Amino acid sequence: MVARIIQCTMIFALMLSVGYSGATSRPEPAPDRFVAYARLSEQAEQAAWRMGLPAPGQMLHVLVQLRTPPLALAGSGAAAVAAITQAQDALAELIVANGGREIGRLNTVTAALAVQIDSAQLSALRAHPAVLAVLPINDYATTQASGADTLTLAELNTLIGSNEVRRLFANTGQGVDLAVVDSGVDYTHRKLGGPGTGDSYFRAYCGGALLRPGDPACDPSIDPPLDLFPNAKVRGGYDYLGDVWPAPDARCLNGPVCIFPDRNPIDGSGHGTHVADIAAGRPLSADGSDAGVAPGANVWAFKACNGDSALCEGTALLLAIDHALDLDGSNRGRCRPDLARSAPPSIRPILLCCR
Repeated sequence: MVARIIQCTMIFALMLSVGYSGATSRPEPAPDRFVAYARLSEQAEQAAWRMGLPAPGQMLHVLVQLRTPPLALAGSGAAAVAAITQAQDALAELIVANGGREIGRLNTVTAALAVQIDSAQLSALRAHPAVLAVLPINDYATTQASGADTLTLAELNTLIGSNEVRRLFANTGQGVDLAVVDSGVDYTHRKLGGPGTGDSYFRAYCGGALLRPGDPACDPSIDPPLDLFPNAKVRGGYDYLGDVWPAPDARCLNGPVCIFPDRNPIDGSGHGTHVADIAAGRPLSADGSDAGVAPGANVWAFKACNGDSALCEGTALLLAIDHALDLDGSNRGRCRPDLARSAPPSIRPILLCCR
């Protein structure tokens, strides 16, 4: 588990360092960069369908990549956003007209639509002139380690040398943004900027201090309490999964199971909270031995996995990663410092575009 967490943390840190553009505009992508991007997408598509296309009559979840450059290549600004939106709108209209359904949109890492379509429409969709590639969206199972395979935080810090980095260079990760894409994060936890009380957690998870998970009135999809989220450690995030998947949900329009995103990335199982603590948890012990790897870093909580079932939903993962590459929304023109002073605390960091 520790090895997997270290690997995932490094991957997401690399994604953020490469993909984040801040509020500054960038020129159109050099032709060779877009050609390389397109070649990777086309190769992935060929590999995905190398065994042949599914028989007609099956409902598929697919990622439809457009020939429009994503923001990671085109840069931020109104023109780039408008070009992507126009292409997405046109394709979404065609997909709906053919009995499909739009699930979500990606703008930064790729310009794409996540959709549900009948497999009979797959060939025509792949051949559409505005489409670069069509890839299947898969769900993923996680694995857990136990016993001799686990380490304490003190052992982990010693193993990878993070305690020496803090001691020799006074580098705690201050100012670094870390996106945790997992089962959500308990932002009420003391090590993650919260008050650390049961009442605060039940307010965040259920909507009331007297409610408990499983109570009919407990609703994890409620907006997070403004005094708890965001906080000084967990700076933001989103629930791209919902709180029912992979169980049947009566709200689903096409089939018994679906994602149902909301604005509250509270963790109901503890796995994402554990990962966030390993990566950036604040120390509570007197000697600081329970500090995370980078205790000064900011955490952004994205829910794409159900920790109780040990499953991660493919579309939710894609949407969360795309969001993580533009944490403050600056690539999409959401910076409005002039409105920040009078805005609610929950959206003030987005308007300021502060990292």
